[in-house]
Amino acid sequence: MTQRSAPEIENWLTSYIAEELGARPEQISLDEEFVNLGLSSRQAVLLMLEMETWLGQPTDAGLVYDYPTIRSLAQFLTSHTSAAKA
Repeated sequence: MTQRSAPEIENWLTSYIAEELGARPEQISLDEEFVNLGLSSRQAVLLMLEMETWLGQPTDAGLVYDYPTIRSLAQFLTSHTSAAKA
C-alpha cells in the first residue's frame, strides 16, 4: 500500500495534469475522465511513469484506463497493496 493518502495523490495528479494542459489546478475536476480533460494516450502513460517515481512503487500505465478519473485512481492506489506492473 502506498504511504500517500488519497488527497495527496489527488493533489499531485491535479497539479501534474494542470501543468501538462496549461491550466490552473482549480480548473481540473477530480471526477472528469482523463480523456475528457484532454490528456492524450502519450500524456497518460507519461503521467503514470512520473507517478511511479513520485510514489516510489511500480505502477501499471493501464491504470489510467481502469480508473479513469483522478478520484478513482487515487482511491485505487491507496486501497490496494500493490499497483505493480503485470
